[in-house]
Amino acid sequence: CLKAGIPYSPHRIRRAMENTAEFKDSLSSVEQGAGMIQVDKAWEYIVNHKDLPDEDIRFDVAVENRVGSPRGVYLRQPSELSEKQSLSISVNPLFRDDDVEAETQKQRVELEMRLTLKSTQPWIVAPDHFLLVHGGRSFNIEVDPTTLPPGLHTGQVLGYDSDKPDRGPLFTLPVTVTSTLPQAPAVKLGGLSFAPTEVKRFFLDVPVGATWMDVTVTDCRDPSIDPDGNMRLIVLHTLQILPHTAMRDTERRRYLYLSPGKTFVTSIAVHAGITCELALARYWSTRGETTLDVSVQFHGVQPTPDLVMLTPGGGGEHVRIKSSVATETVSPSGSFSKWRTPLRPKADASVVPLGERDILPSQNKRIYELVLTYEFEQKEKGSFTPRVPALQGVLYESAYESQLILAFDGEKKFLGAADSWPDGITAPKGKVFLRLQVRHSDPSMLTKLKDTVLWIERNLKKDINLSVFASKQHKMMFGGK
Repeated sequence: CLKAGIPYSPHRIRRAMENTAEFKDSLSSVEQGAGMIQVDKAWEYIVNHKDLPDEDIRFDVAVENRVGSPRGVYLRQPSELSEKQSLSISVNPLFRDDDVEAETQKQRVELEMRLTLKSTQPWIVAPDHFLLVHGGRSFNIEVDPTTLPPGLHTGQVLGYDSDKPDRGPLFTLPVTVTSTLPQAPAVKLGGLSFAPTEVKRFFLDVPVGATWMDVTVTDCRDPSIDPDGNMRLIVLHTLQILPHTAMRDTERRRYLYLSPGKTFVTSIAVHAGITCELALARYWSTRGETTLDVSVQFHGVQPTPDLVMLTPGGGGEHVRIKSSVATETVSPSGSFSKWRTPLRPKADASVVPLGERDILPSQNKRIYELVLTYEFEQKEKGSFTPRVPALQGVLYESAYESQLILAFDGEKKFLGAADSWPDGITAPKGKVFLRLQVRHSDPSMLTKLKDTVLWIERNLKKDINLSVFASKQHKMMFGGK
């Protein structure tokens, strides 16, 4: 673009690549997005539309009546699939903030675009036409998930320039619906045959009261007559999306090595009432015909209360358990395996601005940092894990830009680091110093953290097992000291 004297921006180049990409029918939009990039056709698109001033406009699309105003529509949970959804979609044309030329300002104020809206699926209903002006406008769509069969369904609402529809869509609204299988304590997925690179996805409606699911996978080859006795490596992946929870905390991956006739059963923790996605595929290097028989069995017990606090001399705690899915045989047990020590910052810390490299160029915002120092005595060589519950356990969802813990010994030797999901750090006997750095563009957000408590977590040398009794009477009769 620079050599040819053509204006360029990220939005112009992205639109050219998306509108000229080659979509592969053998892959879903979830797997390939807009399709395979065609560099020559993308360049041709840029040249053909180089004189259009609105090519550099970014169209900000959001769902107004959804928490967080997401970029698209995603209907996943059972409560969202039981009725038609009426949604308000806002479209806001955005120019570059740093472009203050008079001509650009005039174009911004006088912007008026006649758009044609098209839905790619019959279960998505959108208006035919839409007039977009400076400051943005909204239109309503209706998504009907009630008629969809179980499985993954994707569609789009595309916005075209009514005067130049050959440009392709100026903006897109992605719509994704995951329709669940009928809820049941036992779900039979049947015999599944896998082609190379094929992923089979199922969406399960986890029954109320279920806390575990057993996934049974059987290789359908007959070991007595099938000449192919090679192992089949199968990948099993499950995911539930919980609010304010990182996906890594709710997803599970299992690798199953199957020989002819072999059955593999794996148990996975689940949350009731939340859609569970179960995906199966052959590993990339696995060859040969693969047919599996797969079934899912839900079960579990619910303790009340689910959090127990024990106090010395308190006589123990009473816990009731209930099974809502099936009859269960339980053998309760409990143990203490870790202990924690709280630490407070050693001295007052100040919030300071960082250097020129730490300025957000798009918003001209400077980043600030807060560094807190902690100290404790390591009685003997061993491992510890630094934990800051207020900051850890999230990454992109964090309210802060970043956080990092560095550990040093008394001689200032670096021992290790920890961040959102800390691992153990080995330290020698003696003093240990910890420096916690937190960054944010708003200094007041950092000031709140000046008294943040850091916990040192260690493993007990030997687990302390707890005694469990059928009743308080049994505890008094057989508990001993």
